Amino acid sequence: MKKSTLSSSSSSSSSSSSSSLSSSLLKGKKGEFFSHTYSRLPSAKYDFIHDDEEIDRNNFHHYMIRAKTGRLFEAPIEEKLKEGCIVLDVGCGSGTWILEMAVEYPHSSFIGFDIAKVYPQQIKPKNVKFFQADILEGIKFPEEHFDYVKMRFLILGIPQRSWPLVLDDLIRVTKPGGWIELAEPEIVSTVLTPNYRRYLTAMHKLFVKRKLDPNICNKLKDILCDTGKLRFIESGTWEIPIGNIADELGQFNARHVLNFVRIYGPNLLEILEMNQNEWENFFPKIEEEFENLNELQCYHYVYGQK
Repeated sequence: MKKSTLSSSSSSSSSSSSSSLSSSLLKGKKGEFFSHTYSRLPSAKYDFIHDDEEIDRNNFHHYMIRAKTGRLFEAPIEEKLKEGCIVLDVGCGSGTWILEMAVEYPHSSFIGFDIAKVYPQQIKPKNVKFFQADILEGIKFPEEHFDYVKMRFLILGIPQRSWPLVLDDLIRVTKPGGWIELAEPEIVSTVLTPNYRRYLTAMHKLFVKRKLDPNICNKLKDILCDTGKLRFIESGTWEIPIGNIADELGQFNARHVLNFVRIYGPNLLEILEMNQNEWENFFPKIEEEFENLNELQCYHYVYGQK
């Protein structure tokens, strides 16, 4: 089984089956990417899709990671969470992780922010607060405010040169003795199937074009170590099967990845040298390859104590 990775953002739950994916590619309209809603804040490097379908994909992603790991975090923060502490989720997306954490640890307070208002704005636990903000504009909290700071799957939103500044800001708002936890996916293009490999190669080129870092997952530990401000830095990986001939989790992951490919594929048309009609004919070929795909999707996590 070979490794292959691609994904971003927070979490995910999708009701669409892979057989219905290609049929839902719609014609683009003004203000949309092939029928997807997007927006941009001043410091953002590209347009962020934030419609219901993307929210579902992110929620599905969250549940898939939890099904694999059996837990919501890696850092040794459980006792503090039970006693009561303050937690920040950077790039919280739809807020699924925070909502689950808030229920499991009612004595703790949870704050999340995201570039788009896709989180619950009215119905939420009393120990939860959400607000809209862009991590590239800095975290609007004083120094040493949080006991635990978590940031996952922002590989598409943080330029390569900004990572050290962003991580330094996470450390700034963390209390002495508090923990920081990060996780990002691998983006590789070594899969054997030709059409999916072509897509991943184009995705890699898009990262370079937008001055993003497709290999940031392998650098996070070194960046944290280089700050000299953290101790007990640990890292690891989550390897999730992907493909319809894999186990049940691999089949669900295949649906998740196909949804990601379909939703974000239109951003790659120039690199792929395709028009919309050609993309609509190309995507079903990737679907067909997934029927016999048996790969591993790899995520890297790292945490450390201030």
